Amino acid sequence: MNVESNPAVSVITVVYNGARFIEDTLTSVLAQCDVDLDFQVIDGNSVDGTIDVIRKYADHLTGWVSEPDRGISDAFNKGLERARGE
Repeated sequence: MNVESNPAVSVITVVYNGARFIEDTLTSVLAQCDVDLDFQVIDGNSVDGTIDVIRKYADHLTGWVSEPDRGISDAFNKGLERARGE
């Protein structure tokens, strides 16, 4: 029986027009090398270059999405739906 294990930790980052700060956030989380990480980024359809920065790190993320939402709570709930860790 093949059982896929879930990552130990899920990190959900929500962002909207945060190009100025998102790269620092991504590199900080990705630097956590001793953690089995599920890293989800939920973007609210940014128009300031945020998506370009996210794409730069996409291969290191478990997943990301950029689409309109109804605010930070809605965005975070999208992240919870995608999360696979604890």
